[in-house]
Amino acid sequence: MRLWIVFPSNMMIKLSQELIFNSYKAIDGRGADVHIVGGSCITLQYISNVIIHNIHIHHCHPSEHYGYRTESDGDGISILGSRDI
Repeated sequence: MRLWIVFPSNMMIKLSQELIFNSYKAIDGRGADVHIVGGSCITLQYISNVIIHNIHIHHCHPSEHYGYRTESDGDGISILGSRDI
């Protein structure tokens, strides 16, 4: 992994828009109570090699994606054309 994100303490991350990842990332919530809430949550589009571990994702809502994609359906994680997730 090129970037491994860990959290030093419990936290709630409130999104106003979708959180878009790019390849070779790990988001690791082990050892902390981490919540990602709001917005259309996490989008993984045409990327590879991503790890999401022990993160609570909730209260997502349908909304427009950026770019030429269809509307988000409100799932916690939207995966489009990606691999090794």
